[in-house]
Amino acid sequence: AAVAASTPVTAAALAVRSTLRPPRPLDIFMAAAAASASGCASATRRRQEAAAELASEVDVMLVIGGRHSANTHRLAETCAAMVPTYHIETADELDKAWVEGKARIGITAGTSTPDSSIEQVERALRAL
Repeated sequence: AAVAASTPVTAAALAVRSTLRPPRPLDIFMAAAAASASGCASATRRRQEAAAELASEVDVMLVIGGRHSANTHRLAETCAAMVPTYHIETADELDKAWVEGKARIGITAGTSTPDSSIEQVERALRAL
């Protein structure tokens, strides 16, 4: 599976969802809610809502973030209730078998997940 080149994706810059269109029949969608001046709880809620919406539209979800992060754990639980979901901390944990035969892959990340981690996962998916 491969993903077409796109503009850099950062957690803070993502809208509710961004679509990356690859040349082959594989779509990768990213879900995240931008931080808001109204507070962390509101941003967390929006991120969970965006992840749930995306999970209802894809074949598999990847949730990026710390294993001990309550926010990331909740994102993974929310997505797993709807679609096969894999919680990873780094791109090194990706398993090609998770995406084989899948046309639509969703990605979301915990609030404190560094942009660099999201970008590394995106690059690793391109290389699969």
